[in-house]
Amino acid sequence: MITINIEKNSRLEDVDLYLTQLENARKFDVGANVMLPKMLNYGHFGIVPALIQFIITWLRYEKAERLLIDIEDTSEDSLSELFKNELIFPVVVLNWNRVGVFSKNGINLKMPLRELTKLYGDRMLNGRTIPGNKLLLTEFDHLPDDRLLPCFGNRYEFIETKTQLRNSIEKGIREVFYMHSELPRAFDHEKDPFVAIIYELMKNTFEWGRHDKFHVRLEPNIRGTLVKFIKKKRSTLIEEYKLHKGMKDFFSSKKLKENSNNELYFMEMSVFDGGIGFAAKYRSLNEVGHEMDEIDIIKRCLTKHATSDHGMYKEEKGLGLDEILKILDGRGLIRIKTGHSCVYRNMISHGYKELAESKNIILYDWRNNTNDKFTEFKPIEGTVVTIVYPIAYTEF
Repeated sequence: MITINIEKNSRLEDVDLYLTQLENARKFDVGANVMLPKMLNYGHFGIVPALIQFIITWLRYEKAERLLIDIEDTSEDSLSELFKNELIFPVVVLNWNRVGVFSKNGINLKMPLRELTKLYGDRMLNGRTIPGNKLLLTEFDHLPDDRLLPCFGNRYEFIETKTQLRNSIEKGIREVFYMHSELPRAFDHEKDPFVAIIYELMKNTFEWGRHDKFHVRLEPNIRGTLVKFIKKKRSTLIEEYKLHKGMKDFFSSKKLKENSNNELYFMEMSVFDGGIGFAAKYRSLNEVGHEMDEIDIIKRCLTKHATSDHGMYKEEKGLGLDEILKILDGRGLIRIKTGHSCVYRNMISHGYKELAESKNIILYDWRNNTNDKFTEFKPIEGTVVTIVYPIAYTEF
């Protein structure tokens, strides 16, 4: 038996270490626990959805044992503090009936956490923010219909239009923007692009992230979005990402506006799912997919109309990830983690172009920052798309 300890200061590269530990458990055919920290350092880009993706991968290991939380005090006040850690709710609910949830000294936490998870879930049902003015909307496909989020439709149909989604979650988005005195001026300008990003990516999870390669519904399964506001000095961001050329170049761009304190404002937006990943899903639906490598499939998923369908609301129907690239043109950065691949694109240095052939899509490898040689990462379940969306507040 091994226990994989998730550190409170985890960064994206640490997730690869956790995957290596899980791979070793598989190799030696031993059970594996996962220990969650009581709190997380949220300063690291994309870490919460990355850890959710790791938990999904661990959960699908046949010898996954206990989900542990690094606490001993199980008083009501102590447990309430846990929910300031935005990782806790989605991971606890995902594991609720699979391996259970325990304190580090073995106390079963299901009953003590039952009411807290319900209260937390109720805020999501109403499209409202969680503590810290973060918008976390998680869809658990294995839960009863009355616990599925109406803002995304129902079990059988995704919501038809972006307008419907905006009406459902506008209060939540407003709460994210209103956490700083300067941001309300940006709200009216940015809310529609925000809704469009969430709409397109969550629709993608509805179509691609709910079933296995045999088209059987995955249980348990999670899909969701996390949006939070970040304010940091440009110099701090450049120092933090000095070893990652792509992120360093992005935050160094003079197109990003600073406030009087040399700070950049941006939203970190992630959409995650517990599906089988872009490549495996594409291959299960297309015979030609078996002849394509994973990077080619990801590029195809980023090509307009390559994977989307059409309905009666054609002007608002999903256009695939191409629509996201168009929204981010000239200002954002997108990172995609799925299967054996992790890629990104700086939409400032490589802006949007509508391309008929997916082979011409520009992507860079997350580890080595090249666009022609791609790392084969440790395999991971599901897909995470994380976006840096700058708020150039001086324009408003």
